[in-house]
Amino acid sequence: MQESYSDLLCDKKLNDAEISGRYSFQVNEQKNTINNVISIINPKSTDNILDIGSGIGNMSIPISYLCNSVTCIDSEKLNNEVKK
Repeated sequence: MQESYSDLLCDKKLNDAEISGRYSFQVNEQKNTINNVISIINPKSTDNILDIGSGIGNMSIPISYLCNSVTCIDSEKLNNEVKK
């Protein structure tokens, strides 16, 4: 049976380089996802965009530079966490 990522971390079987490599992959994937969404919605400088389930704004913040405004909606519980 294959061990989970958290099991590997807890057992300290991954070194720092392996962990940072996985983090770099995640960051690059996030950038690719944002670029893909931007190319699909093709925001204009006059657009007002509604982001439902915006979380901490990983999508809405970059998109906000390309349009008139972005309104974000998420759960009250998460919004309270973001305020901290």
